[in-house]
Amino acid sequence: MFSKVAIVLFLTAVVEFYAFRWVGGRFGVDVVLLAVVGSIILGAVVLRSQITHWLSDISTSLNDPFHADPNKVVGRRPVAILAGVMLLTPGLISSAVALILLVPPVQAAVAPLVRSQISAAGRSKFSFFTVASMHSTGGDKGVVDVDGVEVLDDEPSTSAVTDDPRSLPPAAPRPNRNQER
Repeated sequence: MFSKVAIVLFLTAVVEFYAFRWVGGRFGVDVVLLAVVGSIILGAVVLRSQITHWLSDISTSLNDPFHADPNKVVGRRPVAILAGVMLLTPGLISSAVALILLVPPVQAAVAPLVRSQISAAGRSKFSFFTVASMHSTGGDKGVVDVDGVEVLDDEPSTSAVTDDPRSLPPAAPRPNRNQER
């Protein structure tokens, strides 16, 4: 796996280098520098905007999972974030691919692949992605089919569960930082 990644990165760098040379020879170095700086600025704007919206979508999904749109959470937003990262990477080819990824129909086409990769990678770690993918299958609202996990507690609990904060034991006093010095 490592050798494939290294080969892809090396070939990407070679292709980007020749793209810089070709565009620089054809249109001048000023145009190449302007394109690279412009793509970096656009990448920062896209990345900030998409991450902010993605976190908002995740928060909404966690608060109300049955009315959330899983296509935004584990589909189109991650594709747009990937496009923002690619725009931040200095390169003409990567910037062109990133601009293509920002087109909504392309995001809709790439989103299922991204969703399957995120779900596969986070299936055991993030139950949110599993719930979001279950919701996207169109099951009954209000019904979530979850595989149960048995949790064994070696020692029985001696404390009673209560909603009354007055029944909790008092908090331990905090040490004064000024006295420690």
